Amino acid sequence: MTKSVAIIGAGITGLSSAYFLKQQDPNIDVTIFEASNRPGGKIQSYRKDGYMIELGPESYLGRKTIMTELAKDIGLEQDIVTNTTGQSYIFAKNKLYPIPGGSIMGIPTDIKPFVTTKLISPLGKLRAGLDLLKKPTQMQDGDISVGGIFQSKIRQ
Repeated sequence: MTKSVAIIGAGITGLSSAYFLKQQDPNIDVTIFEASNRPGGKIQSYRKDGYMIELGPESYLGRKTIMTELAKDIGLEQDIVTNTTGQSYIFAKNKLYPIPGGSIMGIPTDIKPFVTTKLISPLGKLRAGLDLLKKPTQMQDGDISVGGIFQSKIRQ
């Protein structure tokens, strides 16, 4: 009897799940259901004025080799782009803004580049600065979701 699996969503998780299932059992019947008119989920890329614009996730951690291995397996290794300049940009309000220095994966670790960037409005900077005056989020037993952290910050 042939096994059948339904996968909801044709984003990177759904597509890679289907791929790995078929790698383990080529006879498995995999059906992917996608609500939108294109696969890829949050991943969306296009070119504008000679630049590659990413509207969703734009990178992955190279030290986590599973993505590089997957790209090799499906014949996309030659399409992997490595940032050799050390500078990345965010496209907002029809303009490219350099990601402020002193950040790790977009999270500021140094106040000066955050304060001087034109990417964030003065009101946005003030709002973020006010977080320093709020009491820390209390951890419960176990993990807390990112949504839970945001909810606790908004309620304070």
